[in-house]
Amino acid sequence: MKLLYTAVFLLTIQDAFSQVEKGHNIYSGNMSVDYWNFSQPGSKTSTWNPRLGMEVHHFTKPGLAIGVEFNLRYFSQSMNFVENGASRPGRGHELSVIPQIRKYWKVSPFYVYAGAGLNLSQSSQKVYFEDESIRYSDYKFKAFSIVPQARLGILYPVNKRLSIEAAALSNVYPASFERLQLGLVIASNGDNVAQLKSADGVLSPHRWILSGTFKHSYNETRSYDQEVSEYYENSGTLVRVGTGVFISNRVLIGTDLTVGFRDNAINDQVSVGVMGNGSKKPWSFGIRPYLRKYLSDMRLVPYWEVGTSYSRIMAGVGATNTYSVDGSFGLAYVFGRRWLLHAKLVGMTVGYSSFPNNKSEIATLLGGEKISALFYASLKPSITLVYCLK
Repeated sequence: MKLLYTAVFLLTIQDAFSQVEKGHNIYSGNMSVDYWNFSQPGSKTSTWNPRLGMEVHHFTKPGLAIGVEFNLRYFSQSMNFVENGASRPGRGHELSVIPQIRKYWKVSPFYVYAGAGLNLSQSSQKVYFEDESIRYSDYKFKAFSIVPQARLGILYPVNKRLSIEAAALSNVYPASFERLQLGLVIASNGDNVAQLKSADGVLSPHRWILSGTFKHSYNETRSYDQEVSEYYENSGTLVRVGTGVFISNRVLIGTDLTVGFRDNAINDQVSVGVMGNGSKKPWSFGIRPYLRKYLSDMRLVPYWEVGTSYSRIMAGVGATNTYSVDGSFGLAYVFGRRWLLHAKLVGMTVGYSSFPNNKSEIATLLGGEKISALFYASLKPSITLVYCLK
């Protein structure tokens, strides 16, 4: 922990400066490894899904940067049938390289940028059925695409090496809105080391906090086969509300409450998944008590957090029950005496999920159990806004 704490402060104990000068660089990246083992009557399925992303931008002129983004995803799944010893293994990968250019403008105290690039993507997948070393069927898929992209973003410099970034990314043709992200970026070539200011008692005992997250997603698919067309849409809404109290200096205990709604099946990295029965749409709720420790009284402060959670998904069929434990390390930035921004940089979640047989008008899903583990590390994590009460 001491080495990690020292590394964070070497990156962050700098004054704010103009981060868009010629010769400067901006770096970012992410990594995650998702593993789960799902057991049903007669079969067991295990899946590995590691992801890696890196990004670098170099300023050739003041306010003008060229860069490249690299993303790699690997997929490996093995389904084993208990009764006859047959298996259904699958492999796949997706690789994308995105060269791009960005123009930055100073709109004090922010930097606004607009950019464009080309997403060069190659993917492949192979699935086959095997029984006693005899391969019966083979499914192969390969694809290559070149998609132009447009980007808009805004940076708020926290200090010489760290900025908060909000960015939107959209495909130009075929037109589609891909994602909206809020995270951190690290800049190089900083100098003039200075001490960070104190948080002035924001993290002191008996203060209460309130936090919340609202997320809504929507996607639709249309397919045409001669005169026959099919239309599919799916939307989801997630609301999280949290509260906590400082039981001692820089030590907080709290609880998060979550409610979610979906138009179709729910299936994430930890939960088994559930689908609706008739007109009943899946919805979920969860509770997560946690302990958080801030490592200093500075305005930019590292912290660690551990928690445990229970969630339940229902939709007029057998409910899914999920239990998990998690731990994370991140950075918090204190605004004034009331507001904090939390960014989880590294974390891990281990969960257990189970549900009975589900019979719906769409399909019958056999009950089962799922053990999962998810590790992630990112310089562009999701950010949570927290309000402190006296």
